[in-house]
Amino acid sequence: MTILISLLLASCGQDVRGLRLAEVDLSNMTVVQQLGSELSPADRAAFTTYVAIHAAFAAGTCGLRLGGPDGKEPETIGEAIQVMHDRTARMERALYEARQPAVAAPMARTQ
Repeated sequence: MTILISLLLASCGQDVRGLRLAEVDLSNMTVVQQLGSELSPADRAAFTTYVAIHAAFAAGTCGLRLGGPDGKEPETIGEAIQVMHDRTARMERALYEARQPAVAAPMARTQ
């Protein structure tokens, strides 16, 4: 299967990010690793994280899938990568905001 994907990508010059998720066996880690090797390190991390979370959701929640803020499931590897980059940015923003000191409201002066 890995060789088949590599040959398909090489023959048509298609970027891995354009592959439809429905056409990829995300449960086959050899395939995931092969596809990841075609991505930048940041995109590889996002893709493999998507696959890990996708597998956990699929097994534990009867097929619930990861989606973007609009609830739409990604259709391609590139969209899955973007969902994970967006998710990471939201999590980092929430952590940053949680670490900010609370601003106390000024007390009214009594005279």
